[in-house]
Amino acid sequence: MTARELQLPSPLGAAAWVPSNDPQRFGHEGADLAAQWIRERGRIEGTAPVVVTSALSIALPKALRGIAGQGGRSVPHIPGRCPPGPVVAYVPDARTLRHAMALARGRSVVAIEGCHSLARWAAAVRAVNLLDRPIAAGTLPAGILADLRTVFIGGNDWSAVRQQEHSRRRLAGHLRSGALSPHDAVKYAVSLGVPVRDARRLQAQLIWADVNRRVPFG
Repeated sequence: MTARELQLPSPLGAAAWVPSNDPQRFGHEGADLAAQWIRERGRIEGTAPVVVTSALSIALPKALRGIAGQGGRSVPHIPGRCPPGPVVAYVPDARTLRHAMALARGRSVVAIEGCHSLARWAAAVRAVNLLDRPIAAGTLPAGILADLRTVFIGGNDWSAVRQQEHSRRRLAGHLRSGALSPHDAVKYAVSLGVPVRDARRLQAQLIWADVNRRVPFG
């Protein structure tokens, strides 16, 4: 998007974005990150979040369907459909992004990048890159953290290997239930000392396990 296309209509309470700089990433992962962020902003700002897309025919990931079901869904060519509130802009073009910011009216906006680059907008509003946010231990349940630690830094003796097998199966259940996302698992693994160069491979394994309902790293 060019600077002219942006035409920022109003200041924001806070801004974030999920860039699509990794073609191997699945769209629902970015939606999970954005949904978590905007729900927290909604609690802070006291208003239910709204989903904005360029058209109603665009299919929403599961995480965003829940938000749209509670706060509503808005498109640029049908004004007045939703009350003002914090906004998730899903794969917006320039017109849709301007509509999202106008609808927010000083509240927060998170944008999930699609085929239209959002880098200029993100720089202009100083949006937080949600892919760069560290995963703190306190953001994941203790049981999931224990299984992640066992899988990634467990020992090599017989009992440790058996424990890793059990933890891998539990991780598969966490993925299926939605309690754990591949993105969060990989970020936490990196924080444990797993080399960054291996993160893409680990993420691909987790995504494959999630999609195919299989045990990761098996």
